[in-house]
Amino acid sequence: MHKFFAYAKCLHQKLPQEESEKVDLNDEVVLQYYRVQKIFEGSIVLEQGEALSNTKFAGSKKKDEEKSPLSELIENLNERFGTEFGDMDKVLEQFIADMEKDENLRTQAKNNSKEHFKFPFNDAFMDVVVDRMMQNKEFCEKVLDDEKFGDTVKNLLVDYVYDRLRTGT
Repeated sequence: MHKFFAYAKCLHQKLPQEESEKVDLNDEVVLQYYRVQKIFEGSIVLEQGEALSNTKFAGSKKKDEEKSPLSELIENLNERFGTEFGDMDKVLEQFIADMEKDENLRTQAKNNSKEHFKFPFNDAFMDVVVDRMMQNKEFCEKVLDDEKFGDTVKNLLVDYVYDRLRTGT
């Protein structure tokens, strides 16, 4: 019942407010043509060739990007939206832990690019927010009520969750 209420609340924000407006999904869903065509049949043979040299980058290691801890993400949210979330890194850790338990989401992270991972992540994110609503009411209500805040939290967390699910740490 609680999940349905949160879903209905989000859906209500997306629907037109005036009764005279029609819902137009043409911009959202468009599929004009779909065709399956065989373009090759046979086996692929790898030809022998000359080995490529790696003199340009030999001996140099690519620097790892520094990962911002969750407390920095919280400070960023507080600065942007004027909120005063203090122990929110614990809440975000709970969100991430819940998402790490989702094997389907882990499979999506391992098999897709970050751009394609955002779609299943958004669904999983909303499920976690609704599930955690009782324990972290203030934060979850802010995520559901303030669309800009919710989108910012999702955008900050998607990279973090994607990397953790792909590396398994």
